Amino acid sequence: MNKITSLVIVVIALVVVGYVIIDHFNTMEQDANQQRLDEYLANQGLDPREEEEYVESDEYGPYKGMMAPTFSLPSWDDSKDIYLRDYEGSFVIINAWASWCPPCRDEIPYLIEFHENYLDDENVHVLGVNITTTEANVSSAVTFINDFNISYDIVMDHDGFVERNYRIFSLPMTFVVDPDGRIVIRKTGFMDYDMIVDIYEEAMEIYEKTPS
Repeated sequence: MNKITSLVIVVIALVVVGYVIIDHFNTMEQDANQQRLDEYLANQGLDPREEEEYVESDEYGPYKGMMAPTFSLPSWDDSKDIYLRDYEGSFVIINAWASWCPPCRDEIPYLIEFHENYLDDENVHVLGVNITTTEANVSSAVTFINDFNISYDIVMDHDGFVERNYRIFSLPMTFVVDPDGRIVIRKTGFMDYDMIVDIYEEAMEIYEKTPS
């Protein structure tokens, strides 16, 4: 066997080994994502408090009528920090999601459509919150954002602040916060475009009826 033949065999062996390693890690990531999905599906269903009537409160918390827990989180591309209070004076639709979540994948195009249709409406903004603690890695979320070309603000919940303080037990989960910083709507599960419009209009109606 000459040197060239030996070199070719070594190169082929390295390529095969590399492929096997990459395939192994891809399989591990898929299995991890499936496990995360299974865990969240096991918790599916409405939070009993989600059905409670809107009652205004000065307490900070994740339910209707409570003041929305405030936060400052980095944007997905690390270009800036985004503060929830940046949206004071407007309604903000906070959507919690993860890249491994199929209903999130189905819902995102409708949120993009809503954002683009209401882009000139200073009364409402969309804010996506990636529940980063559940991701296999940050690059999975970044790839997701780029794949969908998400045009509204996205922040990364690296330390789980939103996950804990907003009681995110299933994904996707959406909140509508009014101009005073109070949660008006808490909604678990997938929404299409009409449902997003409906919760926004419902939030406006509740806000307008509530005494200042």
